[in-house]
Amino acid sequence: MDIEIARWGNDRYPNLNYTIWPASGDSAKHVSSTKEFLLTSGLSTHCIRRKTDTVTCESFNGLKPDDKNLIYASTFTGPSASISRLEMPVHINFWLFEGKPPSNQKSVEVVIRRFTFNMIP
Repeated sequence: MDIEIARWGNDRYPNLNYTIWPASGDSAKHVSSTKEFLLTSGLSTHCIRRKTDTVTCESFNGLKPDDKNLIYASTFTGPSASISRLEMPVHINFWLFEGKPPSNQKSVEVVIRRFTFNMIP
């Protein structure tokens, strides 16, 4: 399960990507959703909520995840998403696409102010 903010080397691609990979089998059969990501502040909040038959991804402007700050949300359901019931590691990365620095040569950073993981029965 991914929330990625990237254009993957093409300035025309939407920069907000949600992807749900299948629990097993052909990795090419993933489902994804994309949207242009625009911030009204320098802060954002991103959530993944996994249930047995759905995964919901949400992105918000600012630090308060509520309807008025919602940028985009997408819910993946049913067998096409092949929702895994296995425990999954959390991985946060910040990397250069194909090892190339930003084309504008400006430095960039990601600051994570808080991370929470909740087990909801």
